[in-house]
Amino acid sequence: MTHRDSGKVSYEIGHGAAAANRWEFRANKVVVPKKLAVAISAVDQQNAGWRKPDYQAKRRLFGTLTFTPNDRVTLRVAGERGNEFGSRVAPYPLFDGALAWLDNRNAKGVAAVTFVPNNAATATPAQLAVGVVGRNPRTKFHEGVSAAR
Repeated sequence: MTHRDSGKVSYEIGHGAAAANRWEFRANKVVVPKKLAVAISAVDQQNAGWRKPDYQAKRRLFGTLTFTPNDRVTLRVAGERGNEFGSRVAPYPLFDGALAWLDNRNAKGVAAVTFVPNNAATATPAQLAVGVVGRNPRTKFHEGVSAAR
């Protein structure tokens, strides 16, 4: 707007399952009446989720230069700069092995899915399945040299 000055500053706070704090700033300054004006807006918003470390932060700055040389022509140049930072906790596990474990336990019994580490020479199927016991020796090659391990 090239005809009047204006401005506003506001602060909002929210709480509940997630907390939010938001600052807003808006200003319009007429430099030359009915010809040239500058407008600036800024936002700083901090959102926190109900689980740690869930958060989202936004910082934005927006500016506009408006030039009206006559009644029929208006030129606007606008720019915006913003950053968004966040750490969001996924609402689901990376993989869900619990249901497969439960199905296997129900079908084959507790001994099929649990074990007590005993360092025995004979491994149980459960120990072999999760790889907590030693494997048979095998040959590995390193730079063309064979060594038994």
